[in-house]
Amino acid sequence: MSLISISGEGDNIKMGSAADKRHLKDKMLDRVVPEFHMREYVKQRYLNESGDAVITLRGDRESIFSPFCVDGKDRIDPSAIEYIDECAYEIPVYYDIVIDILENDTSEENRDRIARSIQEHYILAFEDKKEDLRINAFISVSILCMGIFLLGLSFFLNSIDANRFITEFFSVAATFSLWETVDCFLIKRNQLDVEKMNVRQLAATSICNRRIKQNNAMFDA
Repeated sequence: MSLISISGEGDNIKMGSAADKRHLKDKMLDRVVPEFHMREYVKQRYLNESGDAVITLRGDRESIFSPFCVDGKDRIDPSAIEYIDECAYEIPVYYDIVIDILENDTSEENRDRIARSIQEHYILAFEDKKEDLRINAFISVSILCMGIFLLGLSFFLNSIDANRFITEFFSVAATFSLWETVDCFLIKRNQLDVEKMNVRQLAATSICNRRIKQNNAMFDA
């Protein structure tokens, strides 16, 4: 029987017996994880005087917009969206979010385009989640109706002493359809509801722009 050698803090533990495995498990459970206060973390990192969560995004038109988009068809660069999403993930949904853009571009038109494009991205994402929920409801109802039909057909075939294999086949198909309805409507829909709630938080965000002077002093645009 082969042994697995695991290097720890100055010692080697060989897993070969139940006692060794228990010792290793106790060692892992005894590791102390520093206490973390999420509310304080969010307060110090994001909250402003008004109680809103502020996500600060630094960049200009060239870095925030995708390099492949053309004028009039602006699209936010995926890296900027990923950064906003990562910050928003840490912020509870009951906080209002303000996206604070720090940039060097002095053009008011470009600053408005950046703000509008970010808002449009999340509004479209919100509408997409609403459509996903409508599709989920349609699929759930369709599968439920199919399950009820197959179950009724199974009972009917059983009542007329039809072929046992056919009866069992429709009974299994009906059971599978009903379970798929539960999975689709309760589990997957709950996941979509959570995603929609998170996207709604960003779709309702307000955006402000601050221009950065060459000496790095900042003032409201």
